Amino acid sequence: CNAVVIASQDAYCARALTISRFLDMNREIAQGKRQYLPAEPLSQGSFVHPSASLDPKAQIGQECVVGASVKVGTGSSVKKSMLGEHCQIGQNCKIM
Repeated sequence: CNAVVIASQDAYCARALTISRFLDMNREIAQGKRQYLPAEPLSQGSFVHPSASLDPKAQIGQECVVGASVKVGTGSSVKKSMLGEHCQIGQNCKIM
């Protein structure tokens, strides 16, 4: 795993050499601890892409990143997690 994020306006730079550090970086951004403007807009302490389809009875908790074209089914809940593009979460699932 190797990821580098550089946001020149806010001078935020991060390097992830492990999956654990990559997850930490995403959580820091979702929590608002770092100033960075990803494609996903900030919504209730989480980043949710406008093209994501969330059932009205689904719950997206704090510190989550929900990517483009994600679908989350009825009764499902997502907490402190990242869902990449095109993920499909069925009904009554718990992602933690």
